[in-house]
Amino acid sequence: MFFLFDDDCYSKKRKKVTFNCDVSVVLVPTRIELSFLKHELWWCDTDYDSFFYSAKTEINDFMSENPFTNLRDATKMLYQPNSILGCSNFYNGMYLFD
Repeated sequence: MFFLFDDDCYSKKRKKVTFNCDVSVVLVPTRIELSFLKHELWWCDTDYDSFFYSAKTEINDFMSENPFTNLRDATKMLYQPNSILGCSNFYNGMYLFD
């Protein structure tokens, strides 16, 4: 093996560094400052309850249509279908859609 080295790459080059005097400041509001917008920015407790009961009903319906499915697998099939790896025939016989 032969390596060719360029002498120019080893020569010291002068570099020029400059600093900018401009400063950008971004003020991030605290949690307390945003508290008056809480119900507009985040879900409220009744929304979480609604999500929970909706998902519970959906999982129970799915399990009643597919009696050999357990809770864990039904949840994964409904909400994380790509997480079941290596199971090409996993959905055979399952009624995923009406």
